[in-house]
Amino acid sequence: MENFSRVEAFEGRIKFAVFAAGSSHLKPYASDGREEAVRKRKREKMSEGNKLLDWNPTSSDYAKYRPGYPENFFGLLKQFGVGTAGQDILDLGSGTGALAIPFALSGARVTAVDLSENQIAEAKKIAAEKNLDMKFAVCPAENTDFADGSFDAITASMCFGYFDSARAAAEISRLLRKEGLLMISSIIWERPENALASGGIRRPGEPRSSAANIPAEDLALKITEKTERLILKYNGNVARTGSLDATEICPGWSAEKFRLKTFHRYKVGVPFTRESWRGRIRASKWIGAALGGEEVRRFDAEHEKLLEEIAPEKFEIKHTVKIQIFELK
Repeated sequence: MENFSRVEAFEGRIKFAVFAAGSSHLKPYASDGREEAVRKRKREKMSEGNKLLDWNPTSSDYAKYRPGYPENFFGLLKQFGVGTAGQDILDLGSGTGALAIPFALSGARVTAVDLSENQIAEAKKIAAEKNLDMKFAVCPAENTDFADGSFDAITASMCFGYFDSARAAAEISRLLRKEGLLMISSIIWERPENALASGGIRRPGEPRSSAANIPAEDLALKITEKTERLILKYNGNVARTGSLDATEICPGWSAEKFRLKTFHRYKVGVPFTRESWRGRIRASKWIGAALGGEEVRRFDAEHEKLLEEIAPEKFEIKHTVKIQIFELK
C-alpha cells in the first residue's frame, strides 16, 4: 500500500493526497414520476460507447461472481468513520450489495438503492439469507426522495461514473448530516496497461508499445490481456481507462460542496477458478450488461475454450482498490 503523509495544495487543487492502508426518518419510495426518471437515466447514462447497459439480465452472475472487497478494506473505512455500527448509511448504485451487506453485518442501518430491479432483488435475497434488516429502493442516485440530513455516510462502489455527477453531488450534500461523509470506491483488475501506468484497452492491430515489456511468464496479466482482446472482439465500443491523475483524486464536481478527507490506493490478489473468471466477465459492463443473450453465450463458450488453453484451474488476479472519502465543507 502506498503511504504518503501529506496533502499539498496546487493552484487551488489537491496535487498529492494521503495514501494509507431500517430508520424511521426515511420516507418511503414514492411513484411520483421517478419511474420515468429511472428509465431516462438508463437510456441516457447507463451506456458504454454506443451500447446501452442493462444490468438486469446479468444480476445472478453479478451476485455470484463479482469479487467483493477484502476485509482490510472495511477496516480501513472504519478508521475514517465509514461503516461503523449504528451509522445510517445510504449505498448508491448498490448492485447486489457489495458494500451494503458488509455494512449491515457490521451493525450499520443501511439503505441500498440501484436503477436495476434485478440487482436489488438479488441484494434483498442475500440480506434475507443473512437475516439482515435493510431498506431497498429502485431509484436514481440523483433523485432519491429521502429526507434532508438522513444519513451519516453515503457510499458508491464502481458506479459514480454513471451518475450525473453535478446532480448526484447536490443530492448527496442534501442527504448528508452536518459531519457526514461520502465514500467512493472501486476494485479493478490489473492489466498490462495498468501495470505500466498507461490507460485504455489496446485494440487488436494496435502496436503493443509498452505492453510488450510485460514478462511472458506473468500468467495473470496474460489471462487478463487475452480476455480483454476477446471482449473487444464481441464489443468493439469498449473503452477502459486506467490512469489516475490529480483531477480524478479531486474531481471537479466535488469542489463546491466537498473537501477531500483522504485517498487510498493499494493492490490485492483475488483468487479465481476458470469458472469464476468466466462468471466475473459475464457480469461485466462489456458483456452481460451490454450484449444480447445469444452474444453472451457465444462469448462465454469462446472464453471457456480460451481459458482451457492458457489458464490453470485456479489462479490469482491482482486488483487495485481505490478509496476516496470526502467531507462536507
